[in-house]
Amino acid sequence: MMDSPDTKLGIVCAASDTGTLRRRLLASPALQSISLPMVVVYGAPNAAVVLDTAYSSGFDVDWWLWLHQDVILPEGWFDSFHKQLA
Repeated sequence: MMDSPDTKLGIVCAASDTGTLRRRLLASPALQSISLPMVVVYGAPNAAVVLDTAYSSGFDVDWWLWLHQDVILPEGWFDSFHKQLA
């Protein structure tokens, strides 16, 4: 499953631990079969800095999904998300 033509998704993550990010979010089953723009910001003093970094990244997205570094997205998560948007 990929983004629907009407909804372009990107992921933004404020991170503090590369190992946790790799073992959890980046290893999520839902992320293994798709390619989405992702912005990871380390050491941001606040959420506004992270948001500004995502918005300034130049990625063409409609929705930035704010995900914590230790989240695991199960297979089918994006299908469910798109159904909720419909």
